[in-house]
Amino acid sequence: MIADYQLLDLIAHSPRARICRAQRSRDGQVVAIKIVSARAAAQREITALSTVQHPHLIRLLDHGEDDGICWLALEWLEGGTLEEGAPLSLPDWLRLAQASHAALAALHGQGLLHLDVKPENLMCAADGTWRLIDFGDCQPMPEATAHAMTGSIHTMAPERFGSAPLDARTDLYALGCTLFFALAGRFAHPGELTPQVITSHLHPPDLRQDEALSGLPPAWRGWLLGLLEKDPDLRPTRLPG
Repeated sequence: MIADYQLLDLIAHSPRARICRAQRSRDGQVVAIKIVSARAAAQREITALSTVQHPHLIRLLDHGEDDGICWLALEWLEGGTLEEGAPLSLPDWLRLAQASHAALAALHGQGLLHLDVKPENLMCAADGTWRLIDFGDCQPMPEATAHAMTGSIHTMAPERFGSAPLDARTDLYALGCTLFFALAGRFAHPGELTPQVITSHLHPPDLRQDEALSGLPPAWRGWLLGLLEKDPDLRPTRLPG
């Protein structure tokens, strides 16, 4: 038990957190309990999800600390992650692109950066809608440069490898990398070793003729390629059309 929640199954774990399926004792509601190893990460997630509510952000239902253990009760999502479901069909990809962009716009509108947009952090609910999850790296924009190297190397914007200020366009680059993965089932900047991946971000391949993009309508293809631009000033902040 954690507070009023009976832990049922361990769903996922990492050095940072454990995710369990759980049931609330008073009414039987099934939730996801996230047990976070670092209090600061738990507080970042609680602050972000308490500040911003949006249909495409996972919902925070409850939180607390039990015998020194920080935990969050989150809505239970029956669907899998984008990492498990890619590549997507074009209609599904378009729905994902619109949903994830809207989720980030809501977050950015409150002055927050997610800083860990990646395929593992987009989940599909039972009704087919997408949710952005995992806000343990979320930071207010003015503070974000001090935490530039958090997150996934495969979706990390080039400006995060230096001391440049970070803003909404940093998350949008990560979204571009994630949406490329959603189409291709592979990253635009692959590699097993961190230096290889960093080099690809800093000296990007020409993706204009990549066959993974061939099925996209021209406006959407141009938008996705724009998100992947090395120069933040060239990244579009709005959806096509």
